[in-house]
Amino acid sequence: MTTGLTGQRLRSWWLTVEQRLAVDGELTVTEDPDDPGYRRFDLEAPGHGLVTEATFSYQEWHDRHGARWVMVEYVYHSVDRLLGGELGYHWHPLRVADRSGGSVHHLVCRSVDGPPGHFRAYGVSLLEAHEALYRRYAAGELIDCSNLHRLW
Repeated sequence: MTTGLTGQRLRSWWLTVEQRLAVDGELTVTEDPDDPGYRRFDLEAPGHGLVTEATFSYQEWHDRHGARWVMVEYVYHSVDRLLGGELGYHWHPLRVADRSGGSVHHLVCRSVDGPPGHFRAYGVSLLEAHEALYRRYAAGELIDCSNLHRLW
């Protein structure tokens, strides 16, 4: 996890992410000029002018605390456009499940034949999430939410 990074280390982290993701398809990186602690990485696979089979969207929000940047939310999400379904690792407030408004690690999952749901999960880094999501896509595995534990 990237926590408590200097501005230079945060930029280095995002450059590492960009270089790693670019190998797996067509990558677009979005910065917000009004929020230097935000980055969005959108990846289309397989890319390179071929029909898009899967999309991956990775967003991170960091807040500045003194001289350091601390991650406060993320959404790492994939959509299987070939076989159907969605799967994502999220960390943000869930006001339905947590009345305090605190951030909750969770999976958002929608099987091909089912409604979306929120499920228990643990924290992951962007590259850990990408490895898991891309490996599933590359292996041609269907997204199956049936063995996950619902938050509500």
